[in-house]
Amino acid sequence: MIVGALFIACLLLIIGSIFLGQRIARREKTDAVFGNPERAAGGWYWIIAGVCSLLLLWFYFSWDAARSFFPRAANELCQVAKVSYAINPTRSIFPIDSRVLKGTYMLERDSAQIARLENGIYKSGFNDKEEKKLLEIISELRVTLIALTSSEHLTPDTIFALNKVSADIDRLTTQFSDPSYPGEPTSEELAAANAQPGWGEVGIEIPVLPITKRGRKFDFASRTISAISAEFVKI
Repeated sequence: MIVGALFIACLLLIIGSIFLGQRIARREKTDAVFGNPERAAGGWYWIIAGVCSLLLLWFYFSWDAARSFFPRAANELCQVAKVSYAINPTRSIFPIDSRVLKGTYMLERDSAQIARLENGIYKSGFNDKEEKKLLEIISELRVTLIALTSSEHLTPDTIFALNKVSADIDRLTTQFSDPSYPGEPTSEELAAANAQPGWGEVGIEIPVLPITKRGRKFDFASRTISAISAEFVKI
């Protein structure tokens, strides 16, 4: 609260100093020169504006202002980070941080390598018989590459496991959109969350247990995502 009050006071002082300086400049004629004590007159309001600006920058970049006005924001961001961490096992496969699937990227990469091999055959000085044999091998590589990407070669157990993971993701998506998800916290959960020290009071900068309804939502979702990721990695 103290930092919040100082933040608002500094902001008001900056605005007031600017308006006061403009009013004095319009009303009074002065030839004050900065740095010359004999000719300098007034200007205290610009000193206030400068000091308050520095304080505002300090409060902003040190998170003090955020902690004052939104004391629970960091805890909620911590719960969102749990979701990001839970997704990590599947991050290299699904297009979460990239434009395409990992499998699509590898298919494009391997296809480009095969194309370079084919172009290099004509420039390597092979005779007609050798070129024909090498081109047949490259053709077989292309057919094999296409065959490996076909869903027809998946086993029934793999298809069942993938469908289960897909159903779990759809179920979580539906549940997450429900305002009542994940339900009311237990007395033990509330006691553990309330027993945590405040933001920045101890060595652990941010309390990790959720203390808001939004935070509990992301925390509970991260547990479900961790279980889904573990099942997917086993496939």
